[in-house]
Amino acid sequence: MTENKVNLAFKEQKGRCLIANQNVSQGDILLVSKPYAIVPSITKKNDICANCICISKHQTHPREMLVCRKPCHHVFYCSNKCEQQHWDKFHQYECSFLDKVCALQDHDYVINYTLLFMRMLTQRLHDILDKSSTVSSADVWTMLSHFDEFTEEKKNEFVTVAKILTEYILVKLIPHLIKDNHEFIVSIQSFLPDHTDAKKVEINNSDQWLSQMVHLCLLFNDDTTIEV
Repeated sequence: MTENKVNLAFKEQKGRCLIANQNVSQGDILLVSKPYAIVPSITKKNDICANCICISKHQTHPREMLVCRKPCHHVFYCSNKCEQQHWDKFHQYECSFLDKVCALQDHDYVINYTLLFMRMLTQRLHDILDKSSTVSSADVWTMLSHFDEFTEEKKNEFVTVAKILTEYILVKLIPHLIKDNHEFIVSIQSFLPDHTDAKKVEINNSDQWLSQMVHLCLLFNDDTTIEV
């Protein structure tokens, strides 16, 4: 599309809505909304191609779905082409971490949003490497936070997820960005929001975990020094 056929407006009785600014015909495309990141639901992974997110023609025979080349048994594909595309862009980073994510809890909801967060981080790596899609990560940080409304139990759940995702950044993503020691901190900051009103959440009782993360970082480069 070369022009916008709708305008964003606010109506007292409707709230935010889209209003056509010209005559439209049946079949016209008015809006294309591209997600920054997308992953299949963990409960549907056997039926949906992890790359094109289409329901496979083999859905009645899941054993015919193609698996990861490793294989990790967490992603399935409708074709060799999709497997290759997904490996090149995402799965080569995420593959070895999926066991850890899928073992988080018995609740599919927690696993699903953690997988989505991990995909957002992987996409952010491509943004930094100038291999991005047309969707900006800045759109992610404009979403409304409900952090103050969460229970302590929910916040503790988020802490667990945050630790896993931090490890994922340090182990799987940062090594693709740093060429020398001076780039380490800059690389980490690339995965953080740049808004001044972003909330900082303190992770309590994390000395042992933090020590493990520092050790993982030191494995990248024996000369790296991290002050905590």
